[in-house]
Amino acid sequence: MFTTRLGGLEQAFLDYNEAIKLAGIEVVSIIHSNSPLIPITSNKSYKIFNFSKHDPIALFKLQRLVKREKPDFIISHGNRAHYMMKKAASMIPVIGVLHTFSFNYIKNCNYVISVSREMRMQLIKEGYNESKIFHIPNMIRLPKNIKYIPPVLAVLPTIGLITRIEKIKGVDIFIKALSILKLQKVKFQAKIAGEGNEGENIRRLIIKHGLEKNVQMLGWVKEPQEFYKQIDILTLPSREEPFGIVILEGFLHSKPLIVSNVSGPMEIVEAGKDALVFENENYVELAKLLDKMLSDQQLLKKLTENGFNKVKLYDINIISKKILTLLSELHDQKSS
Repeated sequence: MFTTRLGGLEQAFLDYNEAIKLAGIEVVSIIHSNSPLIPITSNKSYKIFNFSKHDPIALFKLQRLVKREKPDFIISHGNRAHYMMKKAASMIPVIGVLHTFSFNYIKNCNYVISVSREMRMQLIKEGYNESKIFHIPNMIRLPKNIKYIPPVLAVLPTIGLITRIEKIKGVDIFIKALSILKLQKVKFQAKIAGEGNEGENIRRLIIKHGLEKNVQMLGWVKEPQEFYKQIDILTLPSREEPFGIVILEGFLHSKPLIVSNVSGPMEIVEAGKDALVFENENYVELAKLLDKMLSDQQLLKKLTENGFNKVKLYDINIISKKILTLLSELHDQKSS
């Protein structure tokens, strides 16, 4: 993986490292030399600088590395990795993990793992061989002896959002919904965790709606579990969301969830059972659902109990077995 930021894709990369090791398979990680993941990669890893996917020196180093390590498979995360590892792979099959609706570079991979069924179907519609694309969802680490904690709203409830601050993530939708709550004199505070290129626009929007005393922008948080301890309700207002690891984190931390009805979240949640769902872009509906949550303790209990039970299906130990089964089948095909 050759990204140089932190986010859902980077978390998935770390999860895959751990899941494959749990399956008893040796893992060699290759990351960008400027990646912030460098201090927290625990397995055998290489750092390779590349200024673009066409960097000839980086491609040469990757080719030498592949020749030296002789892997059975290469698993790539992100468009640059899909492109560069396929160029460097020689005869080694490349399995691209599809994390977004951007298909250009992953089409060249020998196989694809899609984190959602919707993306798998879209890629097939664009001509990718159906027999070579597999659905395996993202995963989460469940701590030992984890217990459900019934939600109790604080006197001044905190509404949380943890995401990249980008247009596609719908942070502006969240702010507009909060502005309605303020006009209705609903008591709340909000915390936004994350960074991105829309940060300044969101700060201006907060000021425009007079929410400076209500909304706190935390920047990137190194310990997400601390963020979840600080909030009472979790939102995911994305305009597009291929999966939504944040949903699993919310379930794990017993946080009531409100999500937009985009494809990724709708493959995870069941509206009214483990989360409330609003129509994409409809900040008025989001405000109504937030107000409903803030006044209905029984609803919060039902949602969080069901969410906590569901998250167990995404435990890294379960997904690890699915990855092992797939790799074993592909290895058998390669050997036959």
